Amino acid sequence: MPQEEQTIYNLQLHQSLTINISGGEGDNRAAHTTVLRVPGGWVYTTKTQLGDILTQSSAFVPFIQEFKKLEDDEEVYE
Repeated sequence: MPQEEQTIYNLQLHQSLTINISGGEGDNRAAHTTVLRVPGGWVYTTKTQLGDILTQSSAFVPFIQEFKKLEDDEEVYE
């Protein structure tokens, strides 16, 4: 049985998904975003490191189905 693709829409409460962000050529930053499912939406936390400098920012994103894929596997959005 194939495993379901992990998306922000099928995360369970307090489950998280990590997205690695790569810079362009010559960009030596290390960055990733963690998406945490919370009641009413998600908390996005982005951490970026450049040498000895580490930055972190977080934002709450309310739940919305605008960009959720339709159930019939089409590349069309609601």
